[in-house]
Amino acid sequence: MPSNRTAALQLIGKIQAGRALDTLLRQVHSAPAVASLTDSTGGSANNTLQAVGATNGSDQSAAINNNFADLSAKVNELIAAFKTAGLLP
Repeated sequence: MPSNRTAALQLIGKIQAGRALDTLLRQVHSAPAVASLTDSTGGSANNTLQAVGATNGSDQSAAINNNFADLSAKVNELIAAFKTAGLLP
């Protein structure tokens, strides 16, 4: 299996016209900046989305906040990875 760098170079090699690559690069670099999310849920991210029981019988806010914290952490990881790869400004 080729490395990510090798796969990216192969993809670039398959772009037929230099103009297409130039257009793609201009679109990527003119995209609006994407800010990381601020997690104010008070939940704890642990890479697991928890099942949330019925909310009418007991307080389920911890499980709900933990789920939002997990999602926030993953979105921020994706934003950072895209920025590192040069796909986001």
